[in-house]
Amino acid sequence: MYLENRSLWLDPAMLAINVVNKDACELLGRLDMNQAAPAGFLLLSKAVGSIFDYTEYSLYLAPCLFGIGALFLFIRLAIAVLGPMRAPLAYLPMATCSTAIFYCGEFKPQSADLFFSVLTLLVGHAVVKRNWAPSAIAAFAAVGVVGIWFSFGVFFVIAGTGIALVLLALTSARYRPALRMTVAFAVVMLHFVIFYLLHIRPSIGPDLYTANTAAFAPVVAADTGQLWWWILAVTGYFEYPLGFQGFFVVSLVGCIIGVVLCAANKEYSAVAAVVGAPMLLVFVASGLGLYPIATGVHEVKSRFVLFTVPIALLFIAIGVSRLCEWLGGKKILVSLVFALFLIPSFYGAWSGPVFQGQEMRPLTQFLERHIQPGDTVYVFHAAIPAFRFYTRHNHIEAVFGRPPRRQSAELAEDLRRVRNADRLWVVVSHAYGGERRVLRTALRRMGKIEKTHRYPGAVLFECSLGN
Repeated sequence: MYLENRSLWLDPAMLAINVVNKDACELLGRLDMNQAAPAGFLLLSKAVGSIFDYTEYSLYLAPCLFGIGALFLFIRLAIAVLGPMRAPLAYLPMATCSTAIFYCGEFKPQSADLFFSVLTLLVGHAVVKRNWAPSAIAAFAAVGVVGIWFSFGVFFVIAGTGIALVLLALTSARYRPALRMTVAFAVVMLHFVIFYLLHIRPSIGPDLYTANTAAFAPVVAADTGQLWWWILAVTGYFEYPLGFQGFFVVSLVGCIIGVVLCAANKEYSAVAAVVGAPMLLVFVASGLGLYPIATGVHEVKSRFVLFTVPIALLFIAIGVSRLCEWLGGKKILVSLVFALFLIPSFYGAWSGPVFQGQEMRPLTQFLERHIQPGDTVYVFHAAIPAFRFYTRHNHIEAVFGRPPRRQSAELAEDLRRVRNADRLWVVVSHAYGGERRVLRTALRRMGKIEKTHRYPGAVLFECSLGN
């Protein structure tokens, strides 16, 4: 995904424009175009991008490194929790997770969510295994303080793991370690409160909150609609972000077995507390309308819960390994379970992320070479962020399209604002639901489409209106 060097599209282009145009202090406040991202991620992107003139490779570098780092950390975590023989059942699906792969080549902070989620779980597990050693507790506190700067979602992992560690220390009568853990956890939470008040809360506008209200989990499944929401959310979760595309029965059964085992078996009680508590906090926060849960459809929709993937894969690996133990020496059945478990994930990685295209970079480069004085440029509303980013050095005057309020037919009326032009260029991307057809029909009524320049996910209409 990184080497593919995809063009920036809608949301990533909006975020990139903020990084390019704002200084370091301004990035700590509210961003333009309804965007929000952790301060550390923005400042790191600003530092790296400014060195390399904000090329795509420079903007994708941090997400790529965070994603690769998350995989190697998760291998260590899986071996520590499951042992070397069973660990591949967790880290192989992680290595082939299409959503994680996608965000290695996307200018968004979701791979940082994944990295700090795994790192927090790893140091939390180390605290238990090292009997609440002061150095392990200090490492947890350090990761908690730094992680919040780079990831919003990691708060749930830090908070859930921290609460579990404090309770485990208290229930095992380790009062001095419990005191140390409580103090460390309190420091992390105090830092989060200050960070939330000074950065997170001011940076998230009401429009961003409103845009995600449909992804808040229903608190009580009291009617058919709410129950159906949960069914779609759970089944969608196994396809995106977990990546078990097409067939997830074995992984779903394994997850159920793993959760039951962790809840009922003392062997897994510490793991269940440290690993499972963050997932519980996510559900509570979503039920309270504080955090969206969006799954299924494609990689982009599931980005808010990507940081929970390591947690789910650990539970699934525990369940699948126990299922194979129950099958005993029946090698054919065990092989079938392995195949039905791993092949869907491998297929998801092999087929690649489905949300590709929107190649605005070559389109704008062609336009810059061929536009003539007196030409008019109309930019479809969804193409505006990428158009602005790619024409920041060679500014092109353009008429920016307005999004339709209710129906795509309004696009034709908006396009008539340029009917007095002699030669017109129309830049289009993210045109769905027949919008491209509506634009093409309107242009033919206004004049003649001389040429249609096609790019993956984008199109440039070259028109003469004959005025």
